[in-house]
Amino acid sequence: MKTYLSKVITTLKQKLNRNAGLLSKIRYYVSPQLLRTIYFAIFDSHMRYACQVWGQSNIPVTEVTKIQNKTLKIINFKSREDPCNPLYASSKILKFKDLITLNNSMFVFDKVNNILPEAFSEYFTSFHEIHHHNTRGALEQKINFPINRTVKYGSESIITRSIRDWNKALDNPDLHSSIVNSKRNVLTKKICEMLFNFYIEN
Repeated sequence: MKTYLSKVITTLKQKLNRNAGLLSKIRYYVSPQLLRTIYFAIFDSHMRYACQVWGQSNIPVTEVTKIQNKTLKIINFKSREDPCNPLYASSKILKFKDLITLNNSMFVFDKVNNILPEAFSEYFTSFHEIHHHNTRGALEQKINFPINRTVKYGSESIITRSIRDWNKALDNPDLHSSIVNSKRNVLTKKICEMLFNFYIEN
């Protein structure tokens, strides 16, 4: 598995660096809006593809984030020394780690709202499915953590990390009501807006 993951990251880094180079040339000839569109077409699409599968551990996040930071500075005509957070906020682009967190949270959202295919029906167990009385976790629609026996199939698995990100989002008072009551696209927009504000503040 490690060898396979290493090959995936190596191949991805090559594609991202090559396309970052293309963006550095294109940026002089197109508008900022079109450049952002091209970024999503030739960079973000590769970074995003199946990232919830291979991007759960710290190694791929660190490796990809370095290239993404460089690319954001390229499309915004900034130097290497400029801070990245304002660029993510102004460009309305999620950091790679936050993209995975968002995907994880929406994965559980689909389970809670019975949108997931039947094959994933046993991935998550809510507290109210375990306790048939109103515990705090059940009332907050939190998900029960499974027993983790290893890092590979436990703490760094999609299931465990999705539960962690979902439960953490529910702890945020600004998100809780939206998570419980919103439609999928509304909640996605709400989380993105919160993250963009966080980038500005930090």
